Amino acid sequence: MKTTPPLAEYAIRVLAGAGVADPKPTNGAELVAYRETEGLIGTRPDITDPAKHSRELRQRAQTRT
Repeated sequence: MKTTPPLAEYAIRVLAGAGVADPKPTNGAELVAYRETEGLIGTRPDITDPAKHSRELRQRAQTRT
């Protein structure tokens, strides 16, 4: 079972390990495939409902002042 890395560690891993995809993903399936190859899928087991999490993030972003 994977453990949830602290946010700073997660950010460093994403920024350090993820170069620019070549070619850049042009759709959702390509983006998921790219993230799988970079080992980024499944690194946030605390997010059990990704669609709900996305809606909440979008709502927070829209109501920021």
